[in-house]
Amino acid sequence: LFRNIVRSDGFTVDFIFSKKRKSKEEKTIEDHRLTLEDFDYAEVESGYRPCFIDPGRRDVFTAAIGIDVTKHQVRSCSTKEYYHMTGSTRYSARLEKKKAGTIKNIESDIPTAKTGSKAQYHCYAAYILQHLEVLFSFYGDDTAKDRFHLY
Repeated sequence: LFRNIVRSDGFTVDFIFSKKRKSKEEKTIEDHRLTLEDFDYAEVESGYRPCFIDPGRRDVFTAAIGIDVTKHQVRSCSTKEYYHMTGSTRYSARLEKKKAGTIKNIESDIPTAKTGSKAQYHCYAAYILQHLEVLFSFYGDDTAKDRFHLY
């Protein structure tokens, strides 16, 4: 039985199902390999509600619910809708407003850490250590809750 729970970590999707508990008088079926031929259309239509989900690039997902050719529901969630539902657009706008002062200048002047030069990396480390207090005060523990919810 489908529990109406779908979870995703961004790469995989989990559908949560639950089993009906067996009563003592129920017998177990020895050979339970079912094929498509074991079901007829009327049985599927009366007892099941198939749902087909397609993850995409432009949309987070597109789902077709039902098996009727003329009347079935199609639902989708675009990336823009997804970001709005998670609140990440509001969070990033609020963060940009907070950054308008010195933090933006500090972050834009950070030297690159992606280098093979020991002197260039030393320059990066010295710059970060010089501005560590300001960065820690801005990205403190009060932003951890927002970042967690965005994840």
